Order: sequence, then C-alpha cells, then structure tokens
Amino acid sequence: MGALFDNEDLYESTNGMLHARPLKTQPIFRLAAHVLVTNGGGRILMVKPVWSGRWELPGGIIDPIGGSDAINEACALACGYRIMVRRGQSVLFTTERKRHHPIDQTFCRQMVLVYEGCVMTHQYDAALHQLGETSEVAWRYPSQLRRRDCHPAFWPFLRTVVLNGKKRAA
Repeated sequence: MGALFDNEDLYESTNGMLHARPLKTQPIFRLAAHVLVTNGGGRILMVKPVWSGRWELPGGIIDPIGGSDAINEACALACGYRIMVRRGQSVLFTTERKRHHPIDQTFCRQMVLVYEGCVMTHQYDAALHQLGETSEVAWRYPSQLRRRDCHPAFWPFLRTVVLNGKKRAA
C-alpha cells in the first residue's frame, strides 16, 4: 500500500508537529533568504518571529530578481540592523519551509537560502525594523540555542554551528 501523502504535502508546524496540507489548498511558492551574522564575541544575531515564537536567522521573503540588495533589505526589516551580504557570495545552507496559513487558507512552500553577512553598524535602528513581525531580536551565543527554541527549518544548520562551536568573523 502506498503512502497517503507525498512529502510535498507534509509540513512541520511551529510546535514541531507533522501535519498534512489541507486538501483544498494549492501551494504558493516563494523564495526566502536569511543571513548568518556574528559579532566579534562569537554571538549570532537571531530573531523570534511573532507567528512562530522560535529563534531563526534574520531575513524573509525576497524578490528573486532583487539579489543581495533584496536580502539586505529583508534582514533590516526583520531585525533593525543594516546587514550586508556581498554580491556573488555562495549559499551556506538551503532548506525548505512549508507553512499553512489558516486565516487565508494558503499553503506556502519556501525555498530558504542562508548566506553569511555582516552588520554595517552595530547600532539598532528602530526605523528599519518592521515592528509586529518579530517579538525579539537578540545576539545569542551558540551554546544558548536549543532545538525546542529554534525554528525546525533552521535547526540543522544551527546545530552544526552549535555542535562544532564554529565562530565566524563577520
């Protein structure tokens, strides 16, 4: 007997539960970019979106044509810091994020790209931050990150940073 659902129809909710895509929804495909930013003290810039309540790297949905400028803008909106990803930089990590939005009954499949970047200034700028999207912005030590506190799409990458104790200069 075959599987009832293809992996494309399954998604992990913010609480880590596995769910099937509601049958009457068609997937919407989007591209998202997030950035690994560290400071000189070995901490990673993290954001906690309101909708998930779990830590992830700053970033968001981007226009694929926008390139590094679109990535930098998505990060600034997510965290309030001016972040720079250099043009032509290779991707550090890719994953897919699937999410069902019960309010508008959409099912979103996002290709998530993770880049490495740096802050242009270590000064938080509230004018850049799209308030209401994130409940917290913080510089976290890798040792402070736990699976239960991080978004499932980002945990495999963050676990590598945590377990290997990699410190990246940015």
